[in-house]
Amino acid sequence: MRIRANRQWSLTLLVMACVCATLAGAAHGSIRPADQRTAVRLTPRLTDFVTGWKIDRAGTTKLRQSLCSAAPDLYASETGYSMSPLFEDISTGNQIIAATRVWSSATVARSWFAWAAGAKDASCDEQAQFAGDRKLRYQISNVALSLESFIVVPLCGLSRCFDSLRAWRLSYTASKGTDVEQGIYDMAIFRVGRTTVDFEYFGDGIGGSDLEYVAQQVLGRVTAVDLHK
Repeated sequence: MRIRANRQWSLTLLVMACVCATLAGAAHGSIRPADQRTAVRLTPRLTDFVTGWKIDRAGTTKLRQSLCSAAPDLYASETGYSMSPLFEDISTGNQIIAATRVWSSATVARSWFAWAAGAKDASCDEQAQFAGDRKLRYQISNVALSLESFIVVPLCGLSRCFDSLRAWRLSYTASKGTDVEQGIYDMAIFRVGRTTVDFEYFGDGIGGSDLEYVAQQVLGRVTAVDLHK
C-alpha cells in the first residue's frame, strides 16, 4: 500500500487537474437557489460513511470546470454546484470525493453524462493520476482501464433512484526501486434528472465497496421531483 502522503497527493492532484478547477474566463452558470439546495443535498457528507472515515479537506460550492480538453463547454448551463469534502479512511488512507452539478435541463445533463461517463474522461483522469505518481518518481506498468459493475441498492423509496449510471476502474502497478505497489482508482457517475453526481475513489481496491455504500446513502436522498425535473 502506498504511503498515505503519496496517496493523498495523487488524489488531490487528480481532483484539481481533471475533475475541476475554479472557473476563470469561462461563462458562469446562473445559480438557482432551489437547484443549489439540490446539489448540496445530493453531495456526500460524513454521516454517509461507516465509522472510521474523516474529512481531510473541506468541500466547496464555488463553480468549477474540467480542465480536460475534451470536456464539453456546458458550464453556462450549470444552475447548482457542490463539491464534497475529501474523505479519508483513517486506517487505510483510502479516499473518496464527489462533485454534484445541477443543469438547466435534462438534455444538458445527458450531454454532460455522455462525456463524463465515457472513455475520454476516464483516460484524462488516468493521465492526471499518472502525472502525480511520476512526479514522485514512480514507474507505471500493468495499466488496465475497464468498465466496472456498480451495485446500488435503491434506498430512496422509489422504483428507481437514478436515470443513468456508468463506472470505470483504473488499476496499475507503481514501482520505485524495491517499492512495488498496486493502485486502484474508481470513477462512478450518476444522472438523476437534471443532476449529475461524479464519485471518485483512490486506494488499494479493498475499499471499493465503500464507494458503493456511500453512493447508496447519497442516492437515498433522491426525490421524485429530482427524477422528473
